[in-house]
Parts: sequence; C-alpha cells; structure tokens
Amino acid sequence: RDLLAIKKMIVAAPDPESANLELVGQPMPVPGVTVNDLQTVVRHACKAIDYDRECAQAYVMLVRGVIELSRYDEMVVHPVPLREGLPLAQRGKSIDESIADPWAAYIEINIHLKRWDVVTENLANFRARKFDAKLSAELSLLAAKGQELPADEVLWYDKLLALTELSSDRAELHGRQGMAYLKLKLKKEADECFHRALVEGGPLSWVAHH
Repeated sequence: RDLLAIKKMIVAAPDPESANLELVGQPMPVPGVTVNDLQTVVRHACKAIDYDRECAQAYVMLVRGVIELSRYDEMVVHPVPLREGLPLAQRGKSIDESIADPWAAYIEINIHLKRWDVVTENLANFRARKFDAKLSAELSLLAAKGQELPADEVLWYDKLLALTELSSDRAELHGRQGMAYLKLKLKKEADECFHRALVEGGPLSWVAHH
C-alpha cells in the first residue's frame, strides 16, 4: 500500500520539461489552422497539462484551440464549448499574471461569450500592465466588433495601422476599416480607405476581392 502511494506521488509530480516538449512544434491555434491540426494541438496541450498543471502556455493553446474548433466565422463562435473552456482560461491566467498570452486567451473567450463587464475590466488591466500594444489593440478591436460599435472599430483600426508596417497587412486593415465606415454610412471615408488599401496592397490586395 505504501509503495502504491509512492508511485501515485511520482506520477503526480510536476514534469515541466515533458510538458514543454509536448508543445514543441505545435502551431498556435489561430484562424486558418486546419481542424486536424487544431485537434492535434488540443491533444498535446492536454498532455502537457497532465505533465504539469502549472504550464500556462498549455492552457493558452488549449483555450485557443477550443475557440477555433468552435468558430463559425470571425464573430460567431459556439458558446457551449467556450463555457466549458472558461475555467481553463481563468486557470491559465492565474498561474502567472505577468504573461500576456493567458490574459489574451481569457479576454478573447469572454468576448465571444459576450461577458462585457469582464471584458472591460480585463482589457483595462491588460493595458495597465503595458503588455504588447498591438495585441491590446487587436483585442480591443475584437471587443468593439462583438459589441457592434463601428465607430470604436474605426479608432482601433487607426491604432493598429500605426503599429503595423507590412504593406499586405496594412492593406487588409485599410479595407476592413472601410467596411466599418460603411456601417456608419460614411461612404466618402470608406472609399478613401479602400483606395489606401489598393495603394498599399496592389490589385491583389484584400479589398480587390471584396
């Protein structure tokens, strides 16, 4: 009986090295990653957590995997898996609140669950901690879209444009900002954005396909 208890303690002992090895080579779950790859990431993240319950990055990848596997389009995500994943997001954030990624995963899952008081509070904390400015702007933009606030979308697109250098990315941002202006029935401003998108990205830019 004592030997069995010792074996259980050994099995339960944290193994951070093995946890990290489970995550090596796994892509961060983002839009565009295939379902098969997302399922693989989720499996590896679960194994990593089995090895080390304090592996914050594993919680991030698991939560982001759940979000992407539940996604219909940019702003429509099935809420049931998200509600089940919410405690995991909270756990990941609580392990080390000095890391940005767990905060971002927690904020994003709350955006899709439309828990706006939680989102507002945590975005304020995210900014106060002076995490990556671009990630902060992306999360704020996502929150504005979720709340259908096109005027706020326009402002966050401006912020992202100021933080983005790659022409193809800037072209897409201009194009999407133009769509936000159209929601506000500001056709002149929208046309200016679409023109800038074409200038930045050329005839094959995002706006040319829309």
